Amino acid sequence: MWFKKEKQNTLTLIFDIGSASVGAALVYLAPNGKPSILYTVRKLLPYQSERDYRTLLKAMLETLHNAAYEVVHQGMRTVADHYPIPGRSISIVCILSSPWYVMTTRTLILEEKKPFEISPAFMEDLLKRSKAKFEKELASRDEAQQFANSVLIEERVVQTTLNGYPTNNPYGKKAKRAEIKLFLSMGSRDVIEGITSTLSRNFHTDNIALSSLATVSFTVLRDIYPSEDNFVMAHIGGEVTEIALVREDMLVDLVTFPRGRMSIVRDLVNRLGITHGEGESLLMLSSKDKLNQKKAVEALVAAKEAWLTDLERELHVLAGESTLPRALFLTTEEQSAQWFKELVSKRRLCENILGGELFHVIPITTESLPVVLEKKLSPRADAFLSLETAFISRLS
Repeated sequence: MWFKKEKQNTLTLIFDIGSASVGAALVYLAPNGKPSILYTVRKLLPYQSERDYRTLLKAMLETLHNAAYEVVHQGMRTVADHYPIPGRSISIVCILSSPWYVMTTRTLILEEKKPFEISPAFMEDLLKRSKAKFEKELASRDEAQQFANSVLIEERVVQTTLNGYPTNNPYGKKAKRAEIKLFLSMGSRDVIEGITSTLSRNFHTDNIALSSLATVSFTVLRDIYPSEDNFVMAHIGGEVTEIALVREDMLVDLVTFPRGRMSIVRDLVNRLGITHGEGESLLMLSSKDKLNQKKAVEALVAAKEAWLTDLERELHVLAGESTLPRALFLTTEEQSAQWFKELVSKRRLCENILGGELFHVIPITTESLPVVLEKKLSPRADAFLSLETAFISRLS
């Protein structure tokens, strides 16, 4: 599900749909130069003392509506004083984080005694069969009910090799052996239709495209760090952490675990018998190195240990029989980036697959990305929305 490239100056609306919040940004894309972020808003999902997928989905859609309403009634009016709002329908792009999508990578190898031709129909058939196989695999997973009725979000061939030689244009060529690497992402029909119908009601358009956070991060990081061919990407959301592996300039795998920043806050709430707001305050004090209450420090140590244990387990899954790259790009909310960087970079995680080394953690912030915050409109810096703006700009 993607949108047409625009050659003229254009205003685009981005929604970042995460596990504990929904963010939105109005972005001005010019044919030359960095994209300008004109307006941002982020709405938190209501706090849940316990995780429940159906409740989380309902809360996400309500929060998406609230964010869209604020864009219409505040963001558009603010921006209209400085930038022309297009008379036609505005382009809307939604970037999904876990648990709202799942992704898989595939390497398909076809070998025949006689040469066969690579055609669009040939590729389309491969993608169709890969999608069917992925749907069958989803039916056997723990989240089978969640993705029982799934919708394709993205399908992309990332590399084609014919007779051992990579090619960017395989159509019309013949080979005895073809190796095709691709990835697919899918989402629950309830999620996709809920998102598109919510936005259609608010903006009176069906010009809505979807993509996954893994795709966005990989595309942008590959562009701004061209010397890094092998790295790990960690996206720390409110309820879920995603970890993706890039090898030889290709996105090869993605794993997730149901712990994020909000999980640490929830641990503090449960261990200390405090309110959600008090838990948030304690975590904020810790990020500023100002937490000195003994019980709170002990509770936070236990909460951090639980998150690190899950992280290390999933890194082992990601590595398989190989070693992991040391470079780790970390994306989370801007005020927590340094806190998580220190947490990951100072811990000797996965010593046997890192050779006893520490991760070299590189936080992704608005300042590190090729985007501009429009000063006269004072939008709030938001790492996820800035990353997604850089991605949309690349494709415009």
